[in-house]
Order: sequence, then C-alpha cells, then structure tokens
Amino acid sequence: MGKSKSKTVYTPAAQAPAPAQEVPSQALQTQTALNEVSGAQQRLNMTLGSELDQRNKSYFTNEDIRQTQAIGGETRTTLATQGEQERLGYQTQGEQQRLGYQTQGEQQRLGYQTQGEQQRLGTQTSGEEQRKTNQKQYEQENYLKNKGHEWAQSSYRA
Repeated sequence: MGKSKSKTVYTPAAQAPAPAQEVPSQALQTQTALNEVSGAQQRLNMTLGSELDQRNKSYFTNEDIRQTQAIGGETRTTLATQGEQERLGYQTQGEQQRLGYQTQGEQQRLGYQTQGEQQRLGTQTSGEEQRKTNQKQYEQENYLKNKGHEWAQSSYRA
C-alpha cells in the first residue's frame, strides 16, 4: 500500500439565501377579492338592517298608536256603557222612590180620611149624646118645676 492519497471532498460554499421575491399568488388575489366582497356585503347588510329598523320603528309606532286608540275606544265604550248603566240605575231608583212617595201619600190620605170619618162619627155620637143629656136635663128641670108648682099649689090649698 503505498502511499495513500487523501481525498478531498468538495463541499460547495454555503450560498446566501436568495432575497425574497414577491411572487404573485392566486390565493392572495382571491383572499383580497373575498375580503372586499365580504366588506361590501357587511356594509350592505348594515344599510338594509338600518332601513329595516327604521321601517319597523315606523310600523310599530303606528301600531302602538292604533293599539292605544283602540284601547281608548274600548275605554270610552266601557265608560259610556258604565255611564248608561249608572244613569239607568239612577232612573230606576228615582222611579222607585217616586212610586214609594206616591204610595206613602195615598196611604197617608187614606189614613187622614179614615181619621176624619172616625172623628166625624165621634163628634156625631157625642152630639147625639149631648142632645139626649140636654133633653133629659130639660125634662128633669120641667118635672121639678112642675112638681114645685104642684107642691106650691097643693100647699096653698091646704
């Protein structure tokens, strides 16, 4: 063996990395386009949402007004019905009270009539009795006068 020869291996020198180059990519363009479309869609959604909110607000405001008016109408109807019932109650109460006064007046007149009749009967009876008493007294006085005269005459004769 002789002489050995060394073998040298060639190793290439380290190369510096190449500067980064922008390589147009389809993915980047697509993502950019999608972002723009997405932004436009969001703006459109917000605009439409705002318009819808305004319409809903207007509609529901009108609905609230209509509902309030309907409730007001029902309340007026209810109050009118209650007022009518109250008036009818007062009317009925007044009629009953007038009938009560009328009946009370009729009974009072009948009572006065009966009282008057009884008083007239009492006065009539009292008058008849007084006349009888007066008649008896007159008869008794005449009797006594006549007796007194007869006594006087009989004592004169005697």
